[in-house]
Amino acid sequence: WALWRVVYNLNFHPLAKFPGPWLAAASTLWFEHDILSGRSPFKLAEAHKKYGPIMRIAPNQLSVADVRAWKEIHGHHPREKSFLKGDFYNDDVKNFGLENIFTMKDAVKHAEMRRMLAYAFSTKALTDQEGIIQGYIDLLIKRLGQRYAEKERGPDGEYCNMVTWYNYITFDIIGDLAFGESTAFACLKEQKEHPWVTIMLDGFYLNALNESLRRICGTRKLAHWLIPKSLKMKRMRMDAYARNLVVNRLASQTNRKDFWHYILNRPESKDTSVNELCMQAQPLVAAGSITTSTTLSGITFYLLKYSRVYNILKDEIRSSFKSYADITEQNTVRMQYLNAVIEEGLRLYPAAPGGMPRISPGATVAGHYIPRGTDIAVPLFTAARDPANWSVPNEMYPERWIDPNNTDKKEASQPFLLGPRGCLGKNLAYMELRNILAKVVYAYDLELVDKDLDWEKKSRAWSVWWKPELHVKVTKRPGLRWTADDIPL
Repeated sequence: WALWRVVYNLNFHPLAKFPGPWLAAASTLWFEHDILSGRSPFKLAEAHKKYGPIMRIAPNQLSVADVRAWKEIHGHHPREKSFLKGDFYNDDVKNFGLENIFTMKDAVKHAEMRRMLAYAFSTKALTDQEGIIQGYIDLLIKRLGQRYAEKERGPDGEYCNMVTWYNYITFDIIGDLAFGESTAFACLKEQKEHPWVTIMLDGFYLNALNESLRRICGTRKLAHWLIPKSLKMKRMRMDAYARNLVVNRLASQTNRKDFWHYILNRPESKDTSVNELCMQAQPLVAAGSITTSTTLSGITFYLLKYSRVYNILKDEIRSSFKSYADITEQNTVRMQYLNAVIEEGLRLYPAAPGGMPRISPGATVAGHYIPRGTDIAVPLFTAARDPANWSVPNEMYPERWIDPNNTDKKEASQPFLLGPRGCLGKNLAYMELRNILAKVVYAYDLELVDKDLDWEKKSRAWSVWWKPELHVKVTKRPGLRWTADDIPL
């Protein structure tokens, strides 16, 4: 039977006409090997160079890097023509409980969840929350100065690992906003990583492993049985911790304008159980923590690698503000080069570099008819690095986002996706990126310790990036006056 299945997949399957490696057409092993290796973003990008903008990566799965595919797959469509989520999103639901906004496949129920959560991420809500966010950024600036700026190395002799410190601040911010507690993670206060950071990364790896094993084994039960118990226990502890924080927040009488202030005032939340509300905690945390810290880390690496870009950004930031106190969201949102640097960082190192698979309803994508039931995805990293879409695709060139005569296909970079399933945390992410980068670059001079660091070669991806350490020399900006509390004036 297995031999016949391979013969069918290679010669008679509806996707047999699409180019790709023969092993990918024959079985899932080609793609799953790359997924489990952690190098799939890079290997898939190379494969697209060989096989073209649309290729077969598994017997019933296509990858498409054509810019048209973004709207054709993820855009707004009538229900019967929508590309819905498939089995890729099932495992988390079946193994760990109720559905959340990320796992929900039903379009109507997803829309209800989105309406309930969306206002917490609105411009109005973030304006109300800016004081909380800026407070954590100021604490980051203070900690960097206290720990590194005077002697270049910390008390243990280590250089500043910016990956760690970006994790600290993004988890602290989202912990406060999502759970209404400044002590939810307290990474900056304690100057150490909360266990949730590691557990969340393990959770992303667990999801990738679970899906790969399911596809290889053919059954979810066997795949689940093969997953190490230690990984499953970590995930259960994360669920329990999040649930406890949410339950405590829901029971409180605070008027603090965190996420739950806005969510609980939405009509959609009135008939929602406590368990259902608790299930939204993890995507809320993911929307504003590991993805944002990853982008900050990537941008910082590329800035320090491309000194020309770093110097232009430094000049813009330091000439735009008379004082540190002037660095606010209202002011940073108007900074042309800063925002171009952010867009370029999101392009070069999208936090979730793989594709978000959808099921074709039987429709045309990038000029090809895609049979009903086909798994199809636009890989973010590939589309954002494809020479067909970009000039100098592998270099940091923020000017492409500023020059009106630049012909790059900017719409090929969709780090937050688009359409009805686009990322809810987009506004929060941009606010954090703008203001953290502006304040760090305003206050400190940064220098890469390892000039030969191959950031991309050392990166691994299982749903999100697992990043190498990013050691940076942090020194106080010359001529800047500082308060006794290590905050610049």
